[in-house]
Amino acid sequence: EELARKLHPVGDFQRVRKTSGDGALDGFVISSQLVYQVYAPVQTTDAETAAKISADFATALKTLAGQLKNWVFVHNHPQAALSKLSVAAINDLRNKHSKIEIAVLDIDSLWEKLKALPEDSLNTLFGGSTRGEKEQIITEDISDLQKEVSAGFTKTQDALNKLPSDLET
Repeated sequence: EELARKLHPVGDFQRVRKTSGDGALDGFVISSQLVYQVYAPVQTTDAETAAKISADFATALKTLAGQLKNWVFVHNHPQAALSKLSVAAINDLRNKHSKIEIAVLDIDSLWEKLKALPEDSLNTLFGGSTRGEKEQIITEDISDLQKEVSAGFTKTQDALNKLPSDLET
């Protein structure tokens, strides 16, 4: 939420309270009617991710009474990749809802957006005061985060490899 808040003009990004469910709105940008849908499971199958994509899009569309203009699916896969069923789900949504801009942000594209932020925004998010320090901080944070995500992914894959083959999908 803090990163998304910095990516948009002050007051444009809105957090969504979850007191009665968030209506599949993990964040909302007023000016562009953009919904962020963030998905960061510890482990999941491609079928579960594809189902999540389809269900959350449908819920967001219903929550906004058909006024959705932009939808961004944010995920944390350590390889910055979606599997084939998830890609097919995104493609299906795009074909069925051609007037809605649909995008996917993975960990790499999030960092690219982060690096484009002004220095004062980066200082707020990470601390630091000079351009050189900022780039070093971002590089170190990216490296640390990628190591953590990759380690978790490896542990998940090891656990999945130990499952009987009929349980993996």
